[in-house]
Amino acid sequence: MAKKKKQPNSIPYQKPKEEEKDFIPECIVLVGISGCGKSTFAKNLQENFTDQNGKPYIILSSDNIRKELTGDMNNQEHNEEVFTLLHRRLKEQLRLKNSVIIDATNLKLKNRRAYLNCIKKIPCFKTVFIFSVPRRTCEENQLKRDRKVPCEVLKRQEMSFEIPFYEEGWDKIFFVDSEGNIIKGLTDIKKINSLKESKIFREQVGFNQRTKHHLYTLDEHSERVARAIETYKTPSKILEAQRMFDLDKNTVQLYLYTIELLQQVAYIHDYGKMFVGIPKDDGSGDYKYFNHHNVSAYEIMLNMNQLGLTNIDFILDFLFYVNYHMQPFFINTPKAEKKWKEIFGDWKFNMLTIFNKCDIIGSGTRKERVGVN
Repeated sequence: MAKKKKQPNSIPYQKPKEEEKDFIPECIVLVGISGCGKSTFAKNLQENFTDQNGKPYIILSSDNIRKELTGDMNNQEHNEEVFTLLHRRLKEQLRLKNSVIIDATNLKLKNRRAYLNCIKKIPCFKTVFIFSVPRRTCEENQLKRDRKVPCEVLKRQEMSFEIPFYEEGWDKIFFVDSEGNIIKGLTDIKKINSLKESKIFREQVGFNQRTKHHLYTLDEHSERVARAIETYKTPSKILEAQRMFDLDKNTVQLYLYTIELLQQVAYIHDYGKMFVGIPKDDGSGDYKYFNHHNVSAYEIMLNMNQLGLTNIDFILDFLFYVNYHMQPFFINTPKAEKKWKEIFGDWKFNMLTIFNKCDIIGSGTRKERVGVN
């Protein structure tokens, strides 16, 4: 990526050096709820940078295509046609070696995978920018826009947030803040601090989950899950993991690191329940927490600095396990297991399975205690 000219609001983003010799185009996907600044970011990128061929980036906006097809960018009745056309134009531009920015919410894994499947035979560098912007800020930004998205729609968008991860097929992943700046993290991880002392964990204290699936308050459940994960550090569990996952000396260290990460995830993995709980319709008095895992990941992402999470790769892994910790509950056939192993990769799938077992133990609704008293 070459810079056109120095401007006050230019974006500090550089094309990866390994792509400079033999040029291939870049596919940039923006991920964020409406009003988070995606379109402004895309325009700044287009105005301030060119690709390695010296050509400006092409912006493919779902809103603009929607307006082109229906005359109204608010019309949501023809989304299939909108994204069919967007996919076609994406392939056309990349085949012409034009770099492209996809400006849409792109919040769901399946939608991002659709882009990647669409262009899998076209050599290109794949980059994703995740917008870490509070929903309240997005609501305020709506007041300045011609197209206003209702607050309840923004809430639904947050509830559908699924964090991108490298196993999807990305070459690089960035976070962007409310000001449109790329968040720069540290490269080294010296210590994983206990999130049991965090403000988010303390907010959970005494929260009654009001469901037959949990016998404990939210903080008690979270702490029990963390204690169950702690047992996976014992020599017997390490030997078991070596046999199950065929670990060598190096991967044993990765295993222990991931178990420590999962232990910290446990303390706040259900944080989203505090925002989405509603009574069930059956009159039982039980509550349901639809897509709480997505809201957990989004709200934790907004508090990365407060939680002391500064390494970008660590943050991505942390948010992955928060975001997808419910998935094993819905994997009940060999076909489904194969599918999700291909999507997540064997390592993340296996670690999610461990977390899921501990999550069940921590609910108190199963007899197994695995060292949890």
